[in-house]
Amino acid sequence: MKECGLCRRSRPDDNLWCQEPQCPVEDAPLRLRAGDRMGEMEIVQWITTLPAATLYKARRGAAVVLLKVAHPGYEDKLKREALFLTGHTHPVLPQLLPALSGASPAEYPYGRTAARGRIVTFAVFDYVESQVLREFLDRDPQPWYLTTGWLVAGLADALAFLNDRGLLHLCLSPEVVLVRFDQENVPRPVLTDLGVACPYEDLPRHWRPAFALPAYAAPEVAHGGAVGPATDVYGIGRLFAEMLTGQPPARGASPAAADRQCWPSAPTSSCCPNWLPAPPRPTRAAARPTCRSSCRSFWRRCRPCHARTARAWCAPKRCGCWPWPRCWSGCCC
Repeated sequence: MKECGLCRRSRPDDNLWCQEPQCPVEDAPLRLRAGDRMGEMEIVQWITTLPAATLYKARRGAAVVLLKVAHPGYEDKLKREALFLTGHTHPVLPQLLPALSGASPAEYPYGRTAARGRIVTFAVFDYVESQVLREFLDRDPQPWYLTTGWLVAGLADALAFLNDRGLLHLCLSPEVVLVRFDQENVPRPVLTDLGVACPYEDLPRHWRPAFALPAYAAPEVAHGGAVGPATDVYGIGRLFAEMLTGQPPARGASPAAADRQCWPSAPTSSCCPNWLPAPPRPTRAAARPTCRSSCRSFWRRCRPCHARTARAWCAPKRCGCWPWPRCWSGCCC
């Protein structure tokens, strides 16, 4: 099956013509169907198509896994993500599994195999029942404010985790986020794509305009300005505003038309963000007041467990973070 990346039209026989003038459908990746074999895995269900990869629910032996297959030309991005997740874990990031069963993630963080006559690069993750945030918002455009708070707080904590380790995302959108529900029926986000997935200094070399959707891109990304951790804060704000108001950043007959409403004069196909060094991280003493005020004003209303007070879970000896409490992932889960 072949699918257009702009208008989302698809054809099972790979013969697809798109009316969008800048459509890359001729170079579009094939979408595997249920029952297709890829090495030792069998495709169960297509989940979503990301700018640089496609997510599938697959079966490997008796286990169900989340399979991420890189699009042609974006194999290096998938490799960078897999290598980063080999040594870093976070509740909002997917848990990496070895590409070859019986091995360890450090030995085989990613793999290559044949699928329908092509050599593809893939990574395997632990599968959890979830839903794409875009589909979640299509069904409920304006979620309950507590649901919005849990999702936004989780994404903010994950992006802070990446920024602290020298990585920028720059490409946050509802298409790259999955929503799962924990044992207490609390919604938790899963960030399936790490964005650019490279250190600040390597951004000009690895950046691709197709990574970011213009409707959710910060002005410095759309126009090729200087970017930094604040650019990821803008992306969170876009999602926060959409879930609070129930209105997407733009509407159009197609994703491309919606993007043109946001940046009608921005040459997104030729712009490249410039590298901006990250600001120095505040000291622990300077971070505590920010963390305390954040917990008192937000977490008291948004945590599922009301038995504890905000002051108790924001004690500096348990938290000491900035600007989002690290105890978010460990308490009441």
